[in-house]
Amino acid sequence: MSPRMNRMLGIALVAQIALLVGVSFAREESKMAPPSKVFDGFVPDKVTKIEITGDSATGTAPMAPKTVTLTKKGTAWGIASADDYPVDQAKVTAMLEAFAKLKASGAVVSKSSYYKKLEVADDDYQRKVVLTADGNALSFFLGTSPGFKKAHLRNAGESDVRLVGDVSIWDVGYRASDWVDKAYAKVAETDVWGLTLENGKGRIQLERSPAGEWAVLGAKPDQTVKKTAVDDLVRKAALVSLEAPIGRTERPEHGLDRPQATITLITGTSTIAGAPPPATQTRVIKVGSKLGEGNAYYVRASTSEYVVTSPGYGIEPLTSKAAADLFEAPAPKK
Repeated sequence: MSPRMNRMLGIALVAQIALLVGVSFAREESKMAPPSKVFDGFVPDKVTKIEITGDSATGTAPMAPKTVTLTKKGTAWGIASADDYPVDQAKVTAMLEAFAKLKASGAVVSKSSYYKKLEVADDDYQRKVVLTADGNALSFFLGTSPGFKKAHLRNAGESDVRLVGDVSIWDVGYRASDWVDKAYAKVAETDVWGLTLENGKGRIQLERSPAGEWAVLGAKPDQTVKKTAVDDLVRKAALVSLEAPIGRTERPEHGLDRPQATITLITGTSTIAGAPPPATQTRVIKVGSKLGEGNAYYVRASTSEYVVTSPGYGIEPLTSKAAADLFEAPAPKK
């Protein structure tokens, strides 16, 4: 081999070694780079509006994304589309404070060809979040999670995708029900002393004795109360769950002016075992129309200024129960 060839091979070897050293150094430098705040200067207390959009597709069926908008009036957060229905204030505060603490060491990827795979694309994401503070909007996308409390994040209008910790898309709900107390109308079963149910099957009236025994008013002497059926009816009447808040105003489509069921509860807390409560309150719950889509009903309780929708699994027993369902089947005649 000629001296010239040896010299060329030597130069190539040195260049290759330099390249490998440079790449290795760059990797080490990236690893050593301290993480920095993702949203530098972000102040949670200044946020007055939060919009969260999520992909509501189920399986392979495409569906339009859903958005919940939370707005701040004074110091209280509420659901904008439902006349500021009150939300869990602590949960909103915790989410905003978590956003303020987010840190990342650098970009995971920057090419747009990776956005859909990481679900941080403009039209394909796990969550799109828009935070408004002082009239300025901060928008970003949260995508796939490679580990517990980790998620890929991309600021809207930017190319870098970063990996952040201490955040989960499950803490960033895009449904109104993710932010409110799902127990819309709730009272302890032990505090229910009387129940009247009126529906298309007729009228049922129950009274509980201080000893805790339920009686069905109007029962015939040969009828035996089915305890499990009565307990189930009281349980469902004492807890009406919320699917989504609607607003303060009753509308014709809610059907509350001609309810499918009206539940009247007499409630009170007994201060002495085996004695009735010193005072009672009356609560009325009206069940209106069934929604055109899904399996929910419009509901309004006298203890709330809001109309909501409630899941059918808890409501339908109240719309379909008849007095005869509360008694044991008669023994067969011999």
